[in-house]
Amino acid sequence: MQYSGKRGMVRGFTRVVSLAIGFSAIIATQSANAQNDLGNIANGKGVLIGYSGNWGVLGHADVQNIVSTEGNTFTCADLNTSVMTAAYQYDYTLPDRNVNNASPLASNLSGYLVPGWNNVQNGSSVYWPQWWMNQASNANYVGEMKDYIHNVMSKYKSRVKIWQVVNEPIYPHWADYFTGSSDPFLSHGFFGAGSGAADDKLAYGGWDSSIVLSINDNDNAAYGESKTEAFYNMIKSLKQNGYPIDAVGMQLHLQIKNGALADFYGDPFDLTGFAANMQRYADLGVDIYITEFDVQVPTSPSQNDLNQQISAFWNVANVCVSQPRCRSIILWDTTDQNSWLSANTPALYTNPTGAATATRKQTYWYFRDGVINSSRSSAPIGTTMGLKSAVAGGYYATVDYSDSNNWMRVKQATTVGDWEKMAVEDAGGGMIALKLNDGHYLSCDTNNSARLRDLGATTVNSWEKFTWINLGNGNTALKANTNGKYVQCNLNDGNILEANAAKIDTWETFHDPPAAPLMPAALKATAGSSGTKKIALSWNASAGATGYFVYRATSSAGPFSQISTPSAASFTNTGLTAGVTYYYKVAAGNSSGISSQSAAVSAKAQ
Repeated sequence: MQYSGKRGMVRGFTRVVSLAIGFSAIIATQSANAQNDLGNIANGKGVLIGYSGNWGVLGHADVQNIVSTEGNTFTCADLNTSVMTAAYQYDYTLPDRNVNNASPLASNLSGYLVPGWNNVQNGSSVYWPQWWMNQASNANYVGEMKDYIHNVMSKYKSRVKIWQVVNEPIYPHWADYFTGSSDPFLSHGFFGAGSGAADDKLAYGGWDSSIVLSINDNDNAAYGESKTEAFYNMIKSLKQNGYPIDAVGMQLHLQIKNGALADFYGDPFDLTGFAANMQRYADLGVDIYITEFDVQVPTSPSQNDLNQQISAFWNVANVCVSQPRCRSIILWDTTDQNSWLSANTPALYTNPTGAATATRKQTYWYFRDGVINSSRSSAPIGTTMGLKSAVAGGYYATVDYSDSNNWMRVKQATTVGDWEKMAVEDAGGGMIALKLNDGHYLSCDTNNSARLRDLGATTVNSWEKFTWINLGNGNTALKANTNGKYVQCNLNDGNILEANAAKIDTWETFHDPPAAPLMPAALKATAGSSGTKKIALSWNASAGATGYFVYRATSSAGPFSQISTPSAASFTNTGLTAGVTYYYKVAAGNSSGISSQSAAVSAKAQ
């Protein structure tokens, strides 16, 4: 990461009104039992939130606690540092230390791989050995780079899944951008010999479909500025030319200058433009990773400076997580004391005494609330499923209609039946509602110890709203909207589900069975030859489906009756009446439920 110089503005761009909100409008709720809170919230929102650091920083107990409990990802800063000691010779001492130390703390690791052209032109030896940069104009670098990428990716691909393949490719050439013909680092970073031929791609692109390949740069977030536009045009051009770019990385180093939010260079930073910039990458089919995020204040900040700082943390978190294709926010670094801008206190935590546990600053609580209040939810909206408790024998939660209170409790259901079935609906604001099989919504009855029950609610109000928290590994937690508490299976109260827990433990954990499959697509009906009196149906298989349901009618308006439950994505209906037109629909199912029925198709039996 290097910084110098000043950018120009794209002529004709007009700034829009900022999204920044006033200090008094923000409400940051500090939980007394917030252990693992930010990590859980990140999982629940389906976004990666984490930190960066090298092996030395990871040796500190306070950093270990932050990484392991307050996020779900980590950027290994040493993966491209002094690895290649000579042509085709490698020393993995530093990256090994980092990956080995980080792996037990975070399940999702990212790393930087190849420098951009500007890094070499500007002598950035921190990214690449000086002996190699001196020969960058020599053809030898092609084979060496390919060998380097192959070896590093091969060594760490099982643990590092997010790669900034090319870092800072256009800085400081603000008005220009490079393509494969002029920037060898883009060309050979994504393609083996730069030709772009399918058989010339580096092997790592096909090793693991979960690997993310990204181009990362600084000063590319503010819509309308010259470098931002150059970077966007570069990504658009490279995508059109077949480069396997999954994502873009944005380094977001902000500051409070003259009492207002500004970028690293001191220009006003417009959050509305930032949101618009992310959206146009989403429109290209590209994900966004905020790879480096901090907000510095002056060394002697005023109260207004501090207010603007926490407002910035809230706003950036909220804007990013509300964008469905923003996959990650990396805080650059953990504590103020570990930061590269330590004198400007830009982080979420402080630890001036070096204690084993760092202190959460106000910036932490506002960043956390910005994530929570985003419009994003990772809940399986539109699916029908059941909740399997991690305690009480591991049975599914059931609406106990044998009890006049209709409590939701864990009895002895081993499958998802009518009393266990719930449809997940979007309740707005990142929350969900659970619609029971009788058409009522599950309620949290705050007048009865916050127990969950069927109160006959036919509309979604405050008592019917929950936050869905994805814990990973197929596990889920629910938080009630009415009191902000987690739903638990109370073993001391007849295994009734109650929203009374301040933190997530085993009793608050539910197994999230595979979601009901999506509706089958491309249904076709083909009549057999004359005299066969049969119609053959076929459709695209639905992921996760264990079987299908075929429905038939003699009118497009129905009624449709179920006639078969094939296990494969095809069915032949025989014994029909010649000359009659038959209409068909298909649904997919598994243990969690049944999808919506497809649109009807028809054929006339011969």
